[in-house]
Amino acid sequence: MELRIPFGTLLKVGAFVLLVLCTITLWPFILMFMMAVLLAVTIDPLVAWMGRRGVRRGIAVSLVALMLLLTAFLLFGVLLPRAGREVGDFANSLGRARQDLAQRIPQEFGSLRQALVRPETLAPRGSLGKWLQTSLTVGMYALQGIVAVIFTLAVTLYLLLEGKAFY
Repeated sequence: MELRIPFGTLLKVGAFVLLVLCTITLWPFILMFMMAVLLAVTIDPLVAWMGRRGVRRGIAVSLVALMLLLTAFLLFGVLLPRAGREVGDFANSLGRARQDLAQRIPQEFGSLRQALVRPETLAPRGSLGKWLQTSLTVGMYALQGIVAVIFTLAVTLYLLLEGKAFY
């Protein structure tokens, strides 16, 4: 028994595999675009309301963009630094609690006391490089997130300017 696969079928399978690879590669951009469309559709009634009040569409979109920027500034400029200070205060209180606990440990348990007083003595040599690599990775992901937010907001504003003709 001989199995024959037509060349057209092979072309269709190849095109499908290529389409799947392109979709996987472009998936982050597809998600950002979908989010931009969702934001534009959500914010459009506010722009339309301003338009009914006599505000031109371009000015209404600019006002909405200003409100979005002010909201982002409020989030990143006010709330996150406060949260960072709270985390720092918590870390300081943990350090004081560790010192208090170390003072209460009897002298017989010297190694435990030493571990509480100087925990860096427990870290293996070369772990600083690991921490540095982790910090760089976190920074890279943070930068990617910021770029994604800026891209999404820019596409959202474009879709708002174009109006319902696009979506």
